[in-house]
Amino acid sequence: MKHIPYFVAFLLTFHTLAVQTPAAQAPMTPMTPITIDDAVAMALSHSPALRAQSAAGDAAASREAVAATARIPRVSLTAGYYRIQEQEPLSLGSMVLGDRITDSLTASVEVVQPLYTGGAIRAGMDLAAANRRAAQEESEAMRRDLLLEVRRAYWSLMEATERVAAINDRLAQVQSATDDTRNRAAAGFVTHSDVLEVEMRLAQTELQLIRAGNGRRIAVARLALLTGSAPETDFVTTTPLPPPQDVALVDLAELTAGALENRSDLAALRVAVSAREGQTRAAASRRLPNLYATGTVTVARPAPETFPAENSFGATWRAGIMGRYEIGDQPGVGYAVAAARSDMQSALARLSAAEEAAIFEVHRGYLEWMTTGEEVRAAETLVSRGEEHLAETRTRVANGAALRTDELDAQAMVLEARLVLTSAEVARHVAWETLLRAAGEMRVAGEID
Repeated sequence: MKHIPYFVAFLLTFHTLAVQTPAAQAPMTPMTPITIDDAVAMALSHSPALRAQSAAGDAAASREAVAATARIPRVSLTAGYYRIQEQEPLSLGSMVLGDRITDSLTASVEVVQPLYTGGAIRAGMDLAAANRRAAQEESEAMRRDLLLEVRRAYWSLMEATERVAAINDRLAQVQSATDDTRNRAAAGFVTHSDVLEVEMRLAQTELQLIRAGNGRRIAVARLALLTGSAPETDFVTTTPLPPPQDVALVDLAELTAGALENRSDLAALRVAVSAREGQTRAAASRRLPNLYATGTVTVARPAPETFPAENSFGATWRAGIMGRYEIGDQPGVGYAVAAARSDMQSALARLSAAEEAAIFEVHRGYLEWMTTGEEVRAAETLVSRGEEHLAETRTRVANGAALRTDELDAQAMVLEARLVLTSAEVARHVAWETLLRAAGEMRVAGEID
């Protein structure tokens, strides 16, 4: 008991400092109203990670287009100019060789059309298409994760704002009680100890308000970061919590089946397995020979078809089928095929692990959502009992059977009960949205079915 005066003195000192530093509770800027849909749209538009993933998807689409060009005939255009060293002509009877031709001009067109590549072109196109689909699924999964994160931040800000408002109301009540107790003490109706006791409650409430205000500022900063807003922006939420989902309408088995079918991250892993299959086929195609249809037309001076060479332009052409078999490449083909098959087995194992994790995530989310519903019902009972207790305490205070500090304690209990209820309601809705995301049901547009 001997330490109580020191503790009271500390609280009073803290109260004085808190009153002298209003900047701790001052708003950063005028509040900006924001709806949940606005927050989602701003975050989707701002997210650097989404832009990076979108660029990766564009690159994958371009690589798919590049792979398709392997079927197009390869047309090569070449031209050249050469200076031939002059020499004395050589006479062989009536034939003269080397009659001082000093310039050589050549132009040619070569066409190569793949006829058979052992499936390499088809495998390359399939691999590129699979990589493009995987990039799209990864982008979708990232968008849905961002959607959930933004909605969590929004509801956290709503909860923090309501907490600050409730504690402000509580502070006004305690301040009024403190002023009344001080007046009664000055009139000699209560002791100085009663004044100190109510001032302790005032300091405790101010401490709660400071902590709640800081929590709200953190929630605002988080939402501002996600939406790409200026750090000093002070948002105020305008979208109320949707009504709770009816438990009877939610089937765990359907949610689990939906997760395996609808989740974008699982779809991306399935596409990755398909891509590894294409990679295996592409590696195996190197074991087979390739056939090409070829043709070349050459125009040159000296005329290439005459002998001895004449100082005039002439044209030649050739056409045929060319086969190619890379003997020296075969030792590496086996290793490439083995590596591709191992990659495919690894992708299959990752898919299996991800599916198991998704099933567990849905079950855990379902249990958490059910638990938060029970917490809401318990908090509602807590608020009801607290309000009854406050009403009875006020009656006792009016009859002189209880002190004003007893009423303040009862008010504090009601305040805490209401804050617990608010937190439970927010937690229930966040748990529901988390469950929807686990089941692959969250919509990017911001709507939740």
